[in-house]
Amino acid sequence: MKQDSYPSCNFPTDDEIDALNKECYNNIADEYSDSSHASCRDFDRCTQLFLNIYVEGKFGENKFLDKSLRLRYLDIGVGTGATLDTLIEKVGDDKFNRPFIDLLVSHASKIDVLDISEKMLNIVRKKFDSKISEYINESIYRYSSDMKYDLIIATMCDPYLTSSFVQKTASLLDNGGVLLLTFPHNQYMKKARNGNFLNKTTFKRICGRNYESFSFCRRSRELVDEFLKWNVHKVNSNTRFLKELSSKHQISSAHTKLLARYKESAFCSSMVLKKLEVSEV
Repeated sequence: MKQDSYPSCNFPTDDEIDALNKECYNNIADEYSDSSHASCRDFDRCTQLFLNIYVEGKFGENKFLDKSLRLRYLDIGVGTGATLDTLIEKVGDDKFNRPFIDLLVSHASKIDVLDISEKMLNIVRKKFDSKISEYINESIYRYSSDMKYDLIIATMCDPYLTSSFVQKTASLLDNGGVLLLTFPHNQYMKKARNGNFLNKTTFKRICGRNYESFSFCRRSRELVDEFLKWNVHKVNSNTRFLKELSSKHQISSAHTKLLARYKESAFCSSMVLKKLEVSEV
């Protein structure tokens, strides 16, 4: 189906999304971080740029500087832990130059990670072990918790970026809690898929076998409107471009070719959202 966005009436069911995504990521988990998936690493670099800007600027939040506060953190779709591995260069005025996981641990955080793929989660467990408070092998659509989170991060969340996800993450955020999202820009997705807005992406294993996962092309404006229904408001957003990324890092051959065709190609969207108390609205 060709379309510019995916309103809720056109989403597959939560169970259909979970079944396909679980099969895909369980089958590619052991090589997902390999250099053979270089185009995925380009998106990791976008996450690094975004997360460093957030931590350094804090967007008015002081939780990273006040060590007396216990930050409750949830990483949705943690994958192989790329976000937790992200090198943070500065915290406020201080040099840090350590992975994001170390910053979280240094603030006595409760660090929960969630992924539908048990094999992905096992990789994260081997890397971080007791630094993580809880390893949650569950669909985001099925996850429930009595606890609310201060900070939720979902990087490259296009496999499950549905209306159900919006409602669920809003319910998991505490008042004043912040949600960080990154996802492929919808115009990039259309160009990468030869002019079509498809709802799946394909991963090719080294052995040559292909696996599909869902990948929803959402417009930022559409997402912001959905989050507003749950009292979650946009604080900041940014669109990275392939040209910008290539000036800072060597990008994959696939994206080099795309850049040659589209000089100002939008690439990755990022968004900071905050849940307000009713009195603040």
